[in-house]
Amino acid sequence: MIKFFQNKFKIILVAAVFLAAAVGITIKSSHPVASQEQAQEQKPSPWIVRCNEADGEVRKGSCEIFQRLIIAESGERVAELAIGFPEDRDDARGVIILPLGMMLSEGAQMKIDEGAFFKFSMRYCIKDGCYAFLNMDDKLLGMMRKGNKATILFKMASGKEASVVLSLADFSRFIGKIS
Repeated sequence: MIKFFQNKFKIILVAAVFLAAAVGITIKSSHPVASQEQAQEQKPSPWIVRCNEADGEVRKGSCEIFQRLIIAESGERVAELAIGFPEDRDDARGVIILPLGMMLSEGAQMKIDEGAFFKFSMRYCIKDGCYAFLNMDDKLLGMMRKGNKATILFKMASGKEASVVLSLADFSRFIGKIS
C-alpha cells in the first residue's frame, strides 16, 4: 500500500469531516456518531474522547482526545493525533502516528492553518505506524483552538513529500472536556 503511494502519488489527506480524496481513495472518520449531542449536529466531530478506566473509575489525566484518518475501503489508519493532560506533566502531551515507510531521520513538521511549520522528531516505528511525542504548550493549544486545520508534512522513504490534514473543527470544545 505504501509502495503504491510512494511510486505513484503524493499523499494528500483531509480530515474525516471534509469530503476529500487522495488519489480516489476516500478518507473517513474511524468512528460512528458517539453521542446524542453529536447526533443532533449536521456532521459528527472529527475528535473523540477516550479514557482509561481503573477499577471502573476515570481518573484525572486518564483521558485524551484523538482524531484518526483512515482509508475508507480498508479501514487502515493513515494518521492519528492524540492529545492528553497526564497527571505527572505541566503541559499537554501529543502523540502523532504517521504511516510506515516515512523517513524517520527527516522528522516531520506541523503547522496550524497558514502559520509557520515547526519541526518535530519521530521516535520509532512499529507495525502500526511511526510515532512522535510532542509537548503541547499553551501557545500551541491556543493556536489549535482558534485554527481550522493542522497540516503535518513528512517525507516518504522514496524522498517524496507527503502530508496529512487534520480538522480542528470542535477542537476547542473537545480539549475543554479533558483539561
